[in-house]
Amino acid sequence: MKTAILSIESAMPGNFEAIMATHDLLRNVGISKYAYLVRPGIAFLDNLRYVDFLKNSGQELVLQAPKESSRFPFLIDIGYRDAMHELGHEAGLFHLLFDKHPRGFIPNSWIHNARTEKALEDLDFSFTVTRDALIDLRNHKRIPCSFSRLPGIAMENQNAALLHLVVDVGAVLNQRIALQKELGELGQHCDFVTYSELLSL
Repeated sequence: MKTAILSIESAMPGNFEAIMATHDLLRNVGISKYAYLVRPGIAFLDNLRYVDFLKNSGQELVLQAPKESSRFPFLIDIGYRDAMHELGHEAGLFHLLFDKHPRGFIPNSWIHNARTEKALEDLDFSFTVTRDALIDLRNHKRIPCSFSRLPGIAMENQNAALLHLVVDVGAVLNQRIALQKELGELGQHCDFVTYSELLSL
């Protein structure tokens, strides 16, 4: 049986309906451990009901980079000082909303560089990810993984012992039947854990 981490991407207030549908779908297929990838911002302050839902969900909350913009550049091109500033700002917003420092960080397109990894380590993050590895920043260890978007996108590394599965909430509303079938099949063959469980945080 493979080990799998399941993440729900774009957990934003504007996606509240889809997030609730995701919650119900995962409960129906018997998956009880997953992570919400959160892009904090001012929209959260206007929807404290949604903040409370995430706080009380019992699921792991992971900081996801804002979409690329002039304010938040693509992380593969960013230097250490800019990374410290931008990532520190995002971590502060996360703490403001959820009363805790984020343990993990998900970069744009799942790509960044050694400078951003160093900034994350210096900002007291415990882990980050790329498309082919879960990076333990505390122990300077890379755990190979097979990254896949669901539904219907093939694994990039079928031989990896760790599956890293990502669901965009839009797929829950637009491709619910295919997604439910795929998650149900994965649930029979995978042991689902959180990032923190895998890294013993």
